[in-house]
Amino acid sequence: MHTCPEAAHQELRALYERLDAELAPFRRRCDATGRCCNFAATDHMLFVTKLEAAEMARAGAEPDAAQAAAGRCPYLRGTQCGIREHRALGCRIYYCDRTHEEDRNALYERFLKEVRAVEARHGIEANYGPVTKAYVPAEPHA
Repeated sequence: MHTCPEAAHQELRALYERLDAELAPFRRRCDATGRCCNFAATDHMLFVTKLEAAEMARAGAEPDAAQAAAGRCPYLRGTQCGIREHRALGCRIYYCDRTHEEDRNALYERFLKEVRAVEARHGIEANYGPVTKAYVPAEPHA
């Protein structure tokens, strides 16, 4: 279970609001194809921190372990994000259109440091890994 203090979630959501404002000049059109969430097909992966994973889980959507095993985001619903308001930093900065990619990546690195600082302030164990493994139940030990 991904539980983190409510105050950490509040700080994360405020951070997301600031990121969204800073992304405005670099925002690209989204065609809602779902390609960004099909990691196996696009040869990239979304990594999330423990706090981000907990925020995604708060959306209330059940993660799809079969999709995760196939290399797609466990929250992809058709071609749409099933947790859009709770999506992680990487989701917020990624666009299929690579225009301004360096600027967006720089924002990601800066804001990721801030997320890690929020986690440290609230005693949340540092963890950073693929979203496809963040919710898939562990295999039982034989």
